[in-house]
Amino acid sequence: NQFASRALVGKLFWHPLRQTLNINQGPSNNGGAIGAGMFLDLMASTPLSVNSLRLASTSVPNSNFQVRMFTRAGSALGSTSGSGPSSSSAGWTLHATLNVVQAATGEVSLPVSFPELQLNAGQTLGIGLVFDNAEPRYFGSGLSPLGVYSGNGLSLVSGEARQPPFVVPSTLFVSRELVGTVYFRTAEIFKNGFE
Repeated sequence: NQFASRALVGKLFWHPLRQTLNINQGPSNNGGAIGAGMFLDLMASTPLSVNSLRLASTSVPNSNFQVRMFTRAGSALGSTSGSGPSSSSAGWTLHATLNVVQAATGEVSLPVSFPELQLNAGQTLGIGLVFDNAEPRYFGSGLSPLGVYSGNGLSLVSGEARQPPFVVPSTLFVSRELVGTVYFRTAEIFKNGFE
């Protein structure tokens, strides 16, 4: 038997391929101690989801280390030595604990995935990365200007470092740029193609 017309019942969603935003590509020229925190902002001009990153550390090749990722509504930047977002845990939420693998060569890790961070158009999301058992490597010394990186609807402003994070007294360093890459995807651009 032949059937001339049979329509699919359901929905079709299509997402574009993963996008890459290269942050400072190094080499790094500075670093922090175990337990240090790095702070940066993600800003979206279109709805998107950030889902993985690469970052630099002093870990030996192919070794594992742990980084806790915290988020907050609004900026993570603009702190002083005694106040501001990185000086207190108020307003921060633990988003994920990342089990990171250092690459076989160089100072940057392999990509590490985490539960997607959803950003709406016009939204700023503050990010705090706390290196629990590794020393972070970053770019910047003295009072360097913040690094601003943009592409395909995502902007990243990096950054500040604090040792230890979320408490005072502590030492704040500005600017200390993340060395690595952020991966993201824009919202679905074709959906409900079949009903």
